[in-house]
Amino acid sequence: MAADIYLTRHGETAFNQEGRYQGQLDSPLTPLGIRQAEAVAGVLAEQLSGISVCLLSSPLGRAIHTAEIFADRLGLDAKPQTDVRLMEVGMGQWDGLTRAEIAVRWPDARKGRSAREWMFHGPGGESLNDLSDRLSDLLVDLHTRSDQAHILVTHAVTGRVLRALHTKEPILEVLKSDAPQDAAFLLRPGGQVDLLPSDDYLNRHGKLTGSPTASTASETPG
Repeated sequence: MAADIYLTRHGETAFNQEGRYQGQLDSPLTPLGIRQAEAVAGVLAEQLSGISVCLLSSPLGRAIHTAEIFADRLGLDAKPQTDVRLMEVGMGQWDGLTRAEIAVRWPDARKGRSAREWMFHGPGGESLNDLSDRLSDLLVDLHTRSDQAHILVTHAVTGRVLRALHTKEPILEVLKSDAPQDAAFLLRPGGQVDLLPSDDYLNRHGKLTGSPTASTASETPG
């Protein structure tokens, strides 16, 4: 049987605050981002008490910092492992720019494309197929390792596509959903997904649980 996968996103970063599309660039966690990572670490500690865990992170600094906070809370001796397949989608020349800066230089970037679909058309960036292929390959690998639960520390767009691949829902629909930085998703065998909210998440959403919706989603990836 495949092991459970705990899917998380790094905490808020400086680029998130500024509304910049980080892509495969990097910026540090903000004080809020550190608090978010600590809150999610608490959720994971409750879920995984007494369970053998493999902690796998994107190699980007913001994800590694978040993973280190998780490892400390979980009492893991080993440093988080990194896997390039967990990196955020590369937006090419759009990495590091704001929505307004992209619109000035590429005024038709969003024309005729659905929410977040346009992000896969940056000059020199990754296509949706590129991202889906590397994440499908990752999931195949994880499903062969059933002796441990897996914690994945990844990014906004990458996390959404992972959820879509797991549930087999249309990727463009899942791209419209939220990618919270203060909650985790439990990807269970059989394509099921549970939201695991921290207290910070519950406070933001008025104690409501369930899958985040497009109306609560921030578009800026990272």
